[in-house]
Amino acid sequence: MTFYPQLSSGNLAQYPLTKRLSRRVIENRLADGSRIAQLGLNPLSKGWELAYSELSDAEREVLCQFYGSMEGRLRAFAFLDPTGNLLKWSEKLTNPVWTRDPGLGINENIAAPNGSSRASRLANSSAIAQHCRQTVAVPGTFTYCFSVQARADVETTLTLRMDSGSASTSIDTRVGSAWARYWISGNLQVASESLTFGLTLAANSTVEIFGLQATAQPGPGEYIKTLASSAVHNSVRFLDDALSFTSAALDNNSMTIRLATIHVTTTG
Repeated sequence: MTFYPQLSSGNLAQYPLTKRLSRRVIENRLADGSRIAQLGLNPLSKGWELAYSELSDAEREVLCQFYGSMEGRLRAFAFLDPTGNLLKWSEKLTNPVWTRDPGLGINENIAAPNGSSRASRLANSSAIAQHCRQTVAVPGTFTYCFSVQARADVETTLTLRMDSGSASTSIDTRVGSAWARYWISGNLQVASESLTFGLTLAANSTVEIFGLQATAQPGPGEYIKTLASSAVHNSVRFLDDALSFTSAALDNNSMTIRLATIHVTTTG
């Protein structure tokens, strides 16, 4: 799969950006002539308008070359929505998209820091560290950030990991009684087509977690809950017949790129 490129900063876009959803209206006409209309839950298509400024000449060239390799509007590519979460079922660790070691127990419907009961309690009752992870079909050459909110009645170690092929990076955090956000960021720089985001619990420890999120950027963004779909869009095209840019000076370029999925429906 070919992916829309990141900038040298490790970001896919600059803010502010514009995102649009196209939805259908489901309508029933009754015998008395009245109508009942409901907005469809799942978008037919999604679109993004990415306005770039102060791009280096090298960054501008990467975007222009990518546009050329896609033959403009002709070919589809994958796009990692910078406003979304790359993980599926971010609050349902019992879903099969998550893999966990046998010694790791999970209780759901735990009080969360946002006032809901959507957090989970992870309990490692074994004498060795236990893992919970999700593998996502994304390039191993991008920069990512993996984050989670966590707390523990008894201070303990929680490890955040990113793995791709033989490459990995991890960070050990000390989790206390107050909810706090922990995160890891990096670029594994491996030519792979998947990345695994995961947590490791120390032996005989219990941690409450909420807001698991992975994004294709150097730092954590606002948490986005996900169900069966994520921020990975595999059928995206350019909307413009030509790509133009403005150069104010050396390494100071501006351009606007419009993208859209084509008749995509989602579930969940």
